[in-house]
Amino acid sequence: MKKLIQVLCVAIMVMSIGTVGWVNAAHAASGSVVINLVDYKSHVKDLGTANEDWAPAIKKAQSVPHTIIQFPAGVIRVSEVSFKSKETWIGNQTKLLLKPKAMITMYKVHDVVLDGFEVDGNNFLNEKVGINVTASKNVTIMNSYFHHIANNAINVDSDNGSENVTVQNCKFDNIGNDRVNPTYQGNAVYLKNVVGAKVVGSTFEKIRGHAAITFIKSKNVLIDGNNIRNTFYRGIEGYSSNRSNVNKGITISNNVLNDIGGISTEAGANSAVARNGIFVQNPYGTAEDILVTNNKITNTVENGIEGKGTFVGNTIENTFYKKDLDTPSKEGIYLTAGSIARNNTIINAGSDGILSFGNPSQLTITGNTIISPARYGIRIQADGQVASKITIEDNSIALKDNAADSNNRIRLIASNGGRFVQESVSMKNNK
Repeated sequence: MKKLIQVLCVAIMVMSIGTVGWVNAAHAASGSVVINLVDYKSHVKDLGTANEDWAPAIKKAQSVPHTIIQFPAGVIRVSEVSFKSKETWIGNQTKLLLKPKAMITMYKVHDVVLDGFEVDGNNFLNEKVGINVTASKNVTIMNSYFHHIANNAINVDSDNGSENVTVQNCKFDNIGNDRVNPTYQGNAVYLKNVVGAKVVGSTFEKIRGHAAITFIKSKNVLIDGNNIRNTFYRGIEGYSSNRSNVNKGITISNNVLNDIGGISTEAGANSAVARNGIFVQNPYGTAEDILVTNNKITNTVENGIEGKGTFVGNTIENTFYKKDLDTPSKEGIYLTAGSIARNNTIINAGSDGILSFGNPSQLTITGNTIISPARYGIRIQADGQVASKITIEDNSIALKDNAADSNNRIRLIASNGGRFVQESVSMKNNK
């Protein structure tokens, strides 16, 4: 009853303001004050001109604490604007057109929501990020469309870290351009030093940064149910470099990736390196720290999945699908030491179906189906290293019709003084 009275009071407040439109019940139930930005139109700078700026009107509306600010339909040009804690912005077919050197900032705030906007980088004229989240908690960005942004569309990056960041049901296209550094700019969603993040149910297309979604030094991250296509570099990537910044509690699941690295072939690039579907570099972590499961990866310029983790139930088809860029990594899955590959389906790999090279120890490769690899079904190569604790069992491998050597199904190769500890290698029930 108390909750019902609270919602009714908010509804009465909404009607009393007069010009406010419909407020989503999820927002209204919070008990915040509902404000219509149109009521502050007199504070817009240079109204009706090419230099129009709604930032002063937004700041004036924020003078009321704990607000739900409803934005009008149409184009809202803004310079630098910042959220306050316990604040919700609701769009109504609203385009936030970022003026040069402008961005939306969430700095040391908590319990904030951006819902229902088109965020336009002004045809790449603005070289800052779209939304910058720093040292904040309980951030939700949902039902919004980001495009033509030169830098990262959503940038969550702070030494102090952010917590509980959700990106849900958003669309990203034309993110990044030739003027930015793709190693850390031009990503659609960039997560660094985050504890608790979700990137779910969103679409990504024409992303020119190092990945559509990047996570670094982060924990408890869910990347689920997204559709990623037509990137310059990777689809999804995660990095850590030492024992102090291991990624943990990462789940990458139910995503569909297609035409990964495809833009690079159109743009005259001279290498296919760093154009994997999913790349997870976590050398000091364990296989359990990163779970990659039930993803569908089709048409990658480099390999489908690479790194250290647990890779289960993924479908990978047509790696190295554009031959005009070369790379040493054309396989379906490339495993680093300590990884698990189980029940994956790999079709038409550009080289080996599954490969581990260098120090291929502590590997579990079971129950995979590999069809028509260009080279070996499974290749484990100890190159200058002593390899041990390897399990290869219950895999099904169908070579190409013209494969001359049935031994190409599974090959253990020692090179440059490398060797295998044979008693710790188990190979059985493969066909």
